[in-house]
Amino acid sequence: MQDYELDAWLGDVELTDEQRDTLRDEVEWVEQEYPNPDERTEAISAAVQYLLGVTTPVEAGRRLAAARTQMFGALAAAKVMARLAVAAGATEVDTAQTLGLDRMTIRRVLGKR
Repeated sequence: MQDYELDAWLGDVELTDEQRDTLRDEVEWVEQEYPNPDERTEAISAAVQYLLGVTTPVEAGRRLAAARTQMFGALAAAKVMARLAVAAGATEVDTAQTLGLDRMTIRRVLGKR
């Protein structure tokens, strides 16, 4: 990310020269690590918040734990939906595609190997 892009991304946020250097390094890593623009934005935003003292690793850990809890709940619901859908006549392949699950996951949920 060029300096002018970093300035545009930061907007009114003011960082010290040291913070900008640190952020620039992190942005370089983030751009290599995360091809998805939404993930990049989230990561860069987290870096800025950390550098400004707005958030901490503890808070990031709490957010991650909450997201995992939500994800596991959504996965449990999807697995129940898979069982119900197949029992109602849907194919394993269609059910897997609809739910965004692997077909082998559907088969395991149905007790098949």
